[in-house]
Amino acid sequence: MLPDGPSILDVLEDGDLDVVGQVADASNLALLVRVGAAAVHAIYKPVSGERPLWDFPEGTLAAREVAAYLVSATGGWDIVPETVLRDGPFGPGSVQRWVGDPLVEPEHPVDIVGPGAVAPGWLPVLRGEGADGRPVVVVHEDSDAMRAVAVFDAVVNNSDRKGSHLVREGGVLRGFDHGVCLHEDDKLRTVVWGFAGQRIADDELARVERVRADATDGTSELRAALEPLLTTAEVAALGARCRTLLAHAAYPVPSGQWPAIPWPPL
Repeated sequence: MLPDGPSILDVLEDGDLDVVGQVADASNLALLVRVGAAAVHAIYKPVSGERPLWDFPEGTLAAREVAAYLVSATGGWDIVPETVLRDGPFGPGSVQRWVGDPLVEPEHPVDIVGPGAVAPGWLPVLRGEGADGRPVVVVHEDSDAMRAVAVFDAVVNNSDRKGSHLVREGGVLRGFDHGVCLHEDDKLRTVVWGFAGQRIADDELARVERVRADATDGTSELRAALEPLLTTAEVAALGARCRTLLAHAAYPVPSGQWPAIPWPPL
């Protein structure tokens, strides 16, 4: 809720979009906009600016951004910033609240360090070479917030969890760029593998159960909201992934049937 005014979701849904810039290194068209009289900064991703992908239906990435937000909110993760599907200057697309200050480099919980520089409280995920040929290690925080992200990504079947897609906003860890999530086939690809095989905490399992219950209940608000955004098979697969996580109560491990790490990892 904005001070003495409408909620962020109301502003994103109804406010005029004023384009102020473009994210230069984005895979698809991503425009920085100011929304409404409150001048809320957001990212507008029009469907018309989506590049076709071989493994995702064409023109569906914006809807998946919104679906990921709905799952995050239903489970109580509060990872995905407020996101809506609406019309804009370049046609329909997703509009998501920008996290932080557009002019300030955010803090990321994923980093690249030398082999002997993995600090306490950080977990190594991937070893390789930098552009200069020197050995490097991709690491991420060992924190409850990162554990929550790992569970959420398994639930939504995130196919592109790069390190730069996670930032801190105050004391909260936010995640964005969820256009290649929620496919019916297993496609989990992430840098957050530091907890692989470990037991999932009870509070995280409770979040998974909330999503499972609502995704499989034909009368729930989540189910009604997801049906225009995903296929019937994709909604069913969401429920199935939740059941699998609940049955094993452990973080997934790489399957070996699909690249486990996105590229570039950051």
